[in-house]
Amino acid sequence: MKTLSLLAASPFWGMVIKSGPVVKSVILILIMLSILSWTVIILKFLQIKAVEREDRSFLTHCRREAGLKEILILARRGKKGVISVVFIELHRWLLLFRNRKDDLKGQWHQVVQDRILLERERLGSYVGFLATVGNTAPFIGLFGTVWGIMNAFQHIGLQGSASLAVVAPGISEALVTTALGLFAAIPAVMGYNFFTGKIAKIEEKAEGSSYILMGVLESRDEE
Repeated sequence: MKTLSLLAASPFWGMVIKSGPVVKSVILILIMLSILSWTVIILKFLQIKAVEREDRSFLTHCRREAGLKEILILARRGKKGVISVVFIELHRWLLLFRNRKDDLKGQWHQVVQDRILLERERLGSYVGFLATVGNTAPFIGLFGTVWGIMNAFQHIGLQGSASLAVVAPGISEALVTTALGLFAAIPAVMGYNFFTGKIAKIEEKAEGSSYILMGVLESRDEE
């Protein structure tokens, strides 16, 4: 009870409590969008870091004097990296064209591109949600503000006074939703830009590393 009374006494929550049902609904939607956005940001950050860490480790192992079988075992153990998945895909194609390597040489780059495309879809899942929040949250907040200002002017009409003491509370309550809209949108946009850049770098690194992977597959025989 003491916590609730303290919240009610704070300027922000005091305005939220006094606002109408439509504005409260908008505030609830924006808070939910903000929580979901931060959840996606945290989970995606951990996922991207795990992919980068596993890719670095796998490439380091490939550059060492390790046998093909050992590298394949390491690649199959990896569950988060992109380069190890590309390596497995290239090895599968090499087995299919074991007696026709010229055919594989003409196709391996397309094999890499197709595999990276699938990995891009995996890494990019829910990133689009951040863009949606970044684009829509300010407008949702603006809707709440417009609605709150309409109610504020109606209240002014009923009071028959346009003094600052009458106008200020209603306007300040209405602007709460705009602030919350920006609060939800700004981290979402920043997260979207950060992750799209990171995913693009992972794709470039995987594509560039495909030459190393083909060299490993062509120069080392299975034990």
